[in-house]
Amino acid sequence: MWGTFLLLLVLAGRALSCLRCDTETEELLQDMKQDYISHHVTGGRWNLKEKMRHFLDASVDTFFTTMPLTTGRFIGIIDDITLFKTSSRLKHVLRRLMNENLKDEELFNEMVWSIQQMKPDLQELMAEFSKERTLVQTFITCADCKKSRHVCTKSLSCGERSLSVVEDEDLILDCALVWHLKMELFKDYAFYKVVSGKKVMLSVGTDAILVIKGVALQDAGQYQCDANDSSGNPFSTIMYIVKVDKAQTDLRIIHVRPTLEPVRQVTPHLPEDVAAEAETSRTAMWVVLGGSCAIILIVSLSA
Repeated sequence: MWGTFLLLLVLAGRALSCLRCDTETEELLQDMKQDYISHHVTGGRWNLKEKMRHFLDASVDTFFTTMPLTTGRFIGIIDDITLFKTSSRLKHVLRRLMNENLKDEELFNEMVWSIQQMKPDLQELMAEFSKERTLVQTFITCADCKKSRHVCTKSLSCGERSLSVVEDEDLILDCALVWHLKMELFKDYAFYKVVSGKKVMLSVGTDAILVIKGVALQDAGQYQCDANDSSGNPFSTIMYIVKVDKAQTDLRIIHVRPTLEPVRQVTPHLPEDVAAEAETSRTAMWVVLGGSCAIILIVSLSA
């Protein structure tokens, strides 16, 4: 069932795995090979026991031996972070196999399948470990598990990014890369604007992000960020091509209310007979009011 996969392991030969530099992983492997397999494979089936033990050794020493630093070239070194990630995956698989209490062929088939399923994850870790960079970093030499400092020299360029921003908005230049966290001699980030082939310094410091507030149309152009080591030498460079779009003016239609003429007092025109009657009524009212006032005045004087 697993013939092709097992054949590749056999042909790969034996090499010292970087994973064996992790003490806990090595102890777990020995427990699996000696104690667990001895008790979960039917007594007397020495061929199956040895087959499983050989498979574990071959798998670990094949898939976890080295990490690639250049295309087509493998050297026996690994860093602490990658060692932690790979060993954690293997320990998880081994513990799960032990907890499931499988036996004989069922244990062997599950072991082969589980370790084979780890291969894509390991390839992803290898790709991350070998990204293009100029890097000073402490590595673990897998042959003797000793640590030493290595310089990995590769292309400085980490690509070009095209950015578009609207006039009066903020321009954000992000220079951070994940592997910068591994850089032991990191010093600062330097941001420049490139004008006629010359770099004009904008900012320098430990902050990986530069914010240019309220950009104008003339801020369009080429920018650059260098991540520098303790000697001031760049170990990664990112280029930015910035386009600034003109802000669109909002047009609003204002509706003006119509202007009305001033209100004038209008006296209604009444017929002659109605006007005469109204005048007589007003005269009578004033006579009554005048008489009332006179009576009130006389009473007041008498008192």
